[in-house]
Amino acid sequence: MPACRRAQRNPANSTARSSGPQHQRTRQADRQPENLTRRKYPTYYWSVPVRTKDSPADLLFGALANPTRRDILTLLLEGPRTAGEIAERYDMARPSVSEHLRVLLDRNLVSEERRGRTIRYLLTPEPLADVASWLSPFEKFWRARLKDLNHTLENLKDT
Repeated sequence: MPACRRAQRNPANSTARSSGPQHQRTRQADRQPENLTRRKYPTYYWSVPVRTKDSPADLLFGALANPTRRDILTLLLEGPRTAGEIAERYDMARPSVSEHLRVLLDRNLVSEERRGRTIRYLLTPEPLADVASWLSPFEKFWRARLKDLNHTLENLKDT
């Protein structure tokens, strides 16, 4: 219970309520544990360098990092859709979907087709080929490792 509430209920502590500075000290003393646990910045704020890269691959991976955007891309595999149709499918507000679509448009993952007042969004697969080419050395690495594991397991089975 805060000190000011105790001072109102207990007449012995009435001096804490009547004198301003003493009342403030009591309230600050009550808040000390709270101040020790709440920080303005997290502990890692100053120690971890912020890496800002604006290469096309970094921007593309930044767009793909959001699961909602990946879901929108999966939905657009089925065919072109309007922002309203996407919003209905994912139970989101249309402005929220429009923000995600803007990021996808900026990264050329999606293109728009205007017909009168409606705008339909289509999947553009070309940037995803860049992701595939970036991932191919890692895929080769893991395929070689799995091949070695398979060879080891077969040797264990023989013995």
